[in-house]
Amino acid sequence: MNIDDRDFMTADLVPRHDRIDLEQVWKRIDDEVSLFVARTPKSAERFQEAKESMVNGTANIWCNHWRMPDPRNDDFLLPHLWYWDRAKNQRCWDADGNEYVDYFYADGPTLWGHAPDDEVTRGIAEAVRSESFGCLVPNEEAVLATRLLQEMIDLKYWFMTLSASDANRNAISIARIVTGRRKVLSPNFGYMGAPEEGMYWKPQPNLPPVTRWPHYLPGHADPAVKIAEFNDLDSVEAALRDRDVAVFVTEPVMTDGGFVVPRPGYFEGVRELCDRYGTLLLIDETHTLASTPRGMFTELDLKGDMWTTGKPIAGGIPCGVLGMSEAVGDAYAAKVNDLSVPGGAGVLSFLGQGTTMAANPLAVRALRLALEHYYTDETYGRMVGAMDHLVRGMRGVIERRQVDFSITQTGARMHLNFVPTDSYTCLDAVRSIGLGGYHEYFNLFALNRGFVVMPWENMILTSPYTTEDDNDRFVAMFDECVGNLLGE
Repeated sequence: MNIDDRDFMTADLVPRHDRIDLEQVWKRIDDEVSLFVARTPKSAERFQEAKESMVNGTANIWCNHWRMPDPRNDDFLLPHLWYWDRAKNQRCWDADGNEYVDYFYADGPTLWGHAPDDEVTRGIAEAVRSESFGCLVPNEEAVLATRLLQEMIDLKYWFMTLSASDANRNAISIARIVTGRRKVLSPNFGYMGAPEEGMYWKPQPNLPPVTRWPHYLPGHADPAVKIAEFNDLDSVEAALRDRDVAVFVTEPVMTDGGFVVPRPGYFEGVRELCDRYGTLLLIDETHTLASTPRGMFTELDLKGDMWTTGKPIAGGIPCGVLGMSEAVGDAYAAKVNDLSVPGGAGVLSFLGQGTTMAANPLAVRALRLALEHYYTDETYGRMVGAMDHLVRGMRGVIERRQVDFSITQTGARMHLNFVPTDSYTCLDAVRSIGLGGYHEYFNLFALNRGFVVMPWENMILTSPYTTEDDNDRFVAMFDECVGNLLGE
């Protein structure tokens, strides 16, 4: 049965390969766990101390992903978290002095390298010494930064926030104000960061959306959320037909549960449907901004009404941005600047548009510098060139080993799929991660041999500092890993 015809409640999401014995793979995983424990005694000590002051021993919930769930016993694979000591360019060292080449870069914020000695970090350091961080008065750099954003993405108006999650929350609020509608449409398993509207999915096609996690209690019994299937225009139209959707929030390539790539004509169809039913189209490039210096928004000519990003946009300093078309920005301004309404323009500060520290001078300086020096053809040429080299080597291993794996590449970001082809549905993409043995073994095998990759899927990034030697050693590690999976 084609997996597209089944729902998440019944689908088998663990890939099956005749030449791979998963029982033997799990024995190898246990060996890797033991090796990790032996290599990281100081991390174990820090973890025990951390549990005395932080839930699960971490102040950031994302860090828990490093421990990875063990499906055999509903526990974590790793008995403790992994702690860093320092990092520079593409390298990092843990608390025990073990050295690693980073192919994760915190999922994007440090895409430009760790503490690189360049114009951006020097300019940020100068701002730390000379700027007020909490000045609620705009400066000239905000004008310069937003003009650079206009050159990068063909949208007229710009807001700055502290993260992509903040940018999406702002965008959803603006879309509701402009359209007078409440509901938000998202692709199934779509990602928009922390907004509550992104906490839902549709495990069964004919039932309403439900929260992704059983412990999550939403603020409304009637969520203002609709879910469509990526690459399915009939599904999108069915969601929009009632004309109650303010905005469709989507990535150009879905990246949060494996990679789902758009079929030819999909986004052209989405644009036409949004126009037909009066819904705004928001393109979230928090992840895909690693693909091209002008975003896939520009590369694919996506014609969105709004655009958001965060993570790497300001060289690692917390910052998000939100772009709006002239029509959306003017309609929004007409609403919030209506002085005939009690409160007048002052009501703007109570609409959830930004926070006190949004567009602070440090973030604005970092944004301006990053746009000038990082979002260039030269910088991306180095990053994408390094990824091209890595992908060639890994595909060579896959071909020589004759294993049904594949790689999906978008610029300087790629995903290793433990299935033979790209994914066009969220079910196929989740299955491609290889949870249930493949992913866990690959992640731990790489970590124990000095390579950092994403711990919840198989996403890999290359920075301007990634070298051919780094990549060649990674390919050799991958070759050994695949051979072990095959029992060869």
